[in-house]
Amino acid sequence: MSSSYTRNGNGSGVVPNTLVSRSKLIEFISRPQDSMRIMRTPVATLNDDNITVYYDRYTTPVSFNITYYRTPRYMNLFTNTACELPMDAFDDLVSGAVDLYVQYVAGAEARKRQMQEQQKRNKKEDEQ
Repeated sequence: MSSSYTRNGNGSGVVPNTLVSRSKLIEFISRPQDSMRIMRTPVATLNDDNITVYYDRYTTPVSFNITYYRTPRYMNLFTNTACELPMDAFDDLVSGAVDLYVQYVAGAEARKRQMQEQQKRNKKEDEQ
C-alpha cells in the first residue's frame, strides 16, 4: 500500500488481510453511515473464480500478494503411495496432530464437567 490511516503517503507498507466467509462479509462492507470507518486490516472473500479485497477509504493499495496452499497429493500407507512432504516435517505434523487432539479432549472434558455442574445446580433449584 502507498498510504493508510497511519501512513499518509509516507512510503510503502505491507498489510495482511483477513479471509472471511461470504456470510460474514456483510459486517465489513461499508454502508453510507460507515463512510469514515477505519478498517485495521483489509478483508478478502473468495467468490466463484476470484478473490475480492475490501479496504477503507484511507488505504491506497498498490499491489496484492497471494499465498496459496494447496491440498497435499493423495497418500496411502497400505498401497505404498508415498507422501510428498519431506521426512523433516514428520515430527512437526505428528506432534501438532497430537497437541490438537489433546486440546480437543481437554475441551470436551471441560464441557462435560460444566454440563454436570449445571445439571446439579438445576436439580438443587428444582428441589427448593
